[in-house]
Amino acid sequence: MKKCSQCGRAYSDLITTCSYCGTPLGGSAPAGSGKPVPPPVRPAAQPVRSSTPPVQPAAQPVHSSTPPVQPAPAAGSTTENVGKGFLGACLFAMGGAVIQAVLINIGIVAAISGIITYFLAIYGYQKLSGIGNASSKKAIWIGIPVSLLMVILGTAFGYSFYCAQYWGVSMSEAAHLIQQSSAIIDAMGEDIMSSLMLWGVSVVVSLIRGRKK
Repeated sequence: MKKCSQCGRAYSDLITTCSYCGTPLGGSAPAGSGKPVPPPVRPAAQPVRSSTPPVQPAAQPVHSSTPPVQPAPAAGSTTENVGKGFLGACLFAMGGAVIQAVLINIGIVAAISGIITYFLAIYGYQKLSGIGNASSKKAIWIGIPVSLLMVILGTAFGYSFYCAQYWGVSMSEAAHLIQQSSAIIDAMGEDIMSSLMLWGVSVVVSLIRGRKK
């Protein structure tokens, strides 16, 4: 056995140099080495690099607090309320009946009131049904009977008011007396027919335009 003269470590006879301090065994220390020689520094083990690329974590969905934007309704997709439209047609057509009665009492030909009553019925339906100025076949088919009825009622009311003022009786008494006078009934019929002539032209034009759309 050999011992290192510097650090005292024991080695086999076959070993010639101390692995700790580098001193030759069985010899003197290297020149200029007054201090123990530190052991050789062994290089640190290098990390094994894998050829497989690192797995990236899956991206997490971003949750936004902003509510999703609802698509805007398509143009012209308004809801048509037929019940309110019918009420609007009746209310506005009453204005035509009033015009009919006024024209009869002031002695002006009331034929134009048929056109006015019809278009007022259409206008009233559009406004209250919610379709605005859009065209509607339902407005035409509802406007026809409503305006026709208002033309007849307007004529009857106008003659009753005129006769009540002329005879000095109430409206109900005047209406009863009119039923007994064939001349007045014939005059009422003529006024109604003259109003319905222009009224019918307006209806036909509306129906033709409605078929083209």
